[in-house]
Amino acid sequence: MNKFFKCLAVVATLFATATASAQEDPSKHTVIIEPFSKSPLVTYTATDNVRSAVISGLAEVNRFHIVDATSDARLKALFDGKDYEDVVTESNWQEQSTAAYQAINADRLLKGQVELYEHDCKVNDNGDLVYYCMVNFTLQLFDITNGTLIGSKSYKYNELSLSNYDEAFNNCLKKISGFHNGITKVKPDMLAFCNEHFKVNTYILELGDADKKGNITDLWISGGEEMGFLKGSIFAVYKEKKIGPKVAREKIGEIVAEEVLEGLTRCKVSKKEAPVIQQEFQNGTQLIIELDRQRGDGFNNFASGFLGL
Repeated sequence: MNKFFKCLAVVATLFATATASAQEDPSKHTVIIEPFSKSPLVTYTATDNVRSAVISGLAEVNRFHIVDATSDARLKALFDGKDYEDVVTESNWQEQSTAAYQAINADRLLKGQVELYEHDCKVNDNGDLVYYCMVNFTLQLFDITNGTLIGSKSYKYNELSLSNYDEAFNNCLKKISGFHNGITKVKPDMLAFCNEHFKVNTYILELGDADKKGNITDLWISGGEEMGFLKGSIFAVYKEKKIGPKVAREKIGEIVAEEVLEGLTRCKVSKKEAPVIQQEFQNGTQLIIELDRQRGDGFNNFASGFLGL
């Protein structure tokens, strides 16, 4: 358990220090990740491990700038020698912590609580001991500018090991972080969280190749690896139209990432939707490309409540 946790902690620290030079990039949000709170029966070590796994999973998606409130020099003073609950309370959070957050141009705040960390062992049909570990935690995302809750999601993991409890707990952490075992990559639940709350709006750079009928088969959009796009990412294509004094969006198709590079992505266009997208683009219509989902991803509903941790 300690070996894996150190790995995750290094990742978290690297992203925390790297954000100092990246915060000027207006295309990404800057998210403060606070120390996680915990239920009375959960250990501080388990809480820190879960938090580091979450940070690692979010960093893997690379959708926003991460600032670790426990290691960033500008924020660390808020928590030094104090319990988390004493620093951020219903009466002082806007006056103290939020002022510090806004000073570093952060606009999002991620809070977490580990509600359950339990382990058990049972004897299987072969007479061998099987070690189980159960981890439950909740994430809440807030808009720092006004203190409103953007979304909340609870996660439950129940992993096993034939060796020991620590390995079972590590298996939970790997699922959270999106651990790569050298053969296949576990898709982190953090990806779905980012897809729901950190949608990316971009635009078409240029149209690509055309078939014999003159209809495009692909196109290039702005943004790529640096925005966390992956091969297979699905983008919705919208056009804007004015209705009276208001501007509305109309979906005219979907495109799928085929080749992801730094700063740009080549997307495939279906034969059915290609003529519509092509005509609107050539007519100079304002088209908006929004990251919708990764193939196979499911979105989750989110609850409400601010200091209910």
